[in-house]
Amino acid sequence: KASRKHSRNAQRTALSYTVRKRNGSKRSTKDIQIKSQLKKRKHESNGKKREEAESEIKQSKESQKATQSNV
Repeated sequence: KASRKHSRNAQRTALSYTVRKRNGSKRSTKDIQIKSQLKKRKHESNGKKREEAESEIKQSKESQKATQSNV
């Protein structure tokens, strides 16, 4: 009975491996999920950085206008 159960599990793992290979990735689904989460976080941080940069550019432009109007 144990051997039959083992073979069934072995078949299942083999199947999942073949499916993954067909899909072109040998990683487990959990790895993929973690990777996507990291990517999302990276994108969010990039967005924040972009917003900060844009606000800095606006401030510098405003300061330039102020100095020009003073002259």
